[in-house]
Amino acid sequence: MNRRLPAEFEPQSGTLLTWPHDSGHWGDQLEKVEEVFIEITHLLGDHQKVIIVADNEACRDHVNNLLTAARIQRENIDVYITPCNDCWARDHGPVTVIEEDEPVLLDFTFNGWNRKYPFQRDNAITGSLSGLGAFRQSKVHSMAYVLEGGAIETNGRGCLLTTASCLLDNNRNPDQDQTGYETLFEQHFGCHETIWLQHGQLAGDDTDGHIDTLARFADVSTLIYQSCDDSDHVDYPALDRMQQQLISMNDQRDKPFQLVPVPMPVKHFADDGSPLPASYVNFIISNRRVLVPAYEDRHDEEARTIIAGCFPGRDVISINALPLIQQCGSLHCTAMHLPAGVLA
Repeated sequence: MNRRLPAEFEPQSGTLLTWPHDSGHWGDQLEKVEEVFIEITHLLGDHQKVIIVADNEACRDHVNNLLTAARIQRENIDVYITPCNDCWARDHGPVTVIEEDEPVLLDFTFNGWNRKYPFQRDNAITGSLSGLGAFRQSKVHSMAYVLEGGAIETNGRGCLLTTASCLLDNNRNPDQDQTGYETLFEQHFGCHETIWLQHGQLAGDDTDGHIDTLARFADVSTLIYQSCDDSDHVDYPALDRMQQQLISMNDQRDKPFQLVPVPMPVKHFADDGSPLPASYVNFIISNRRVLVPAYEDRHDEEARTIIAGCFPGRDVISINALPLIQQCGSLHCTAMHLPAGVLA
């Protein structure tokens, strides 16, 4: 089986979003969260396809009314009715590989980050969308393994980055050890190298340490990572150890990555005092833009500028992600990219 897992910075045919709704977890935050989704839709939909999942007919009509009121171009936007639990499409959406020059969508099992939240409807979204023709003629393969898109990161050239805290220290796939995962990644993704980060999980991250809050590829050889130089910050010990691992890893590579640190935002907390996992590397990449989370923080512009330097030719725009982190997610968590060819 000749497969390749393309990187997010490669050409895309579109983006999948799942719209938040009033039967989810947002409560009185829903309107603010929807404003974030409107901005994401606007900044993606003006240059590439956007597939939006709406929970029911009323939600579809509501979404259409919001987009009309915001004067968003509609020719690139398709809204499909599919029951859903929540809005984190990065984790319940399909992971696309290229097989013999054709896209194949792998519909991994989603179990609510190890059954922390309701998940049955989200787990059925990809199959439902396929049945509705949302992915055109692209093949969709159902996968028995539990795997979230936010748990893996690739440079598109056979290197996959993930975290031990997410995949090895829980029972998403209790029969899989490190060797088993590496075999899975090579067989299904064509990834011959897996880098396991042993440190870095942010306080408040209910995904058990997704890689997309910690380190991301900007190109084949550039790795942007979340750093922290404030020794009083609650995430400093974990991020400092992660940084040391990245530096050590780099020293041992024949072709080292260019490591690009971004500053850490001030820690945010929920109303009940629980920590929230704000990160600047949880950005969305599209064909023309990079959408970077902002947190009304003094580091927002510095982080955006650093990330912009890694994406020449793309507009790099900050979006206020404070509403999203109230439920422990950020921008990248909301969006699953669909590589070129999926919507052909």
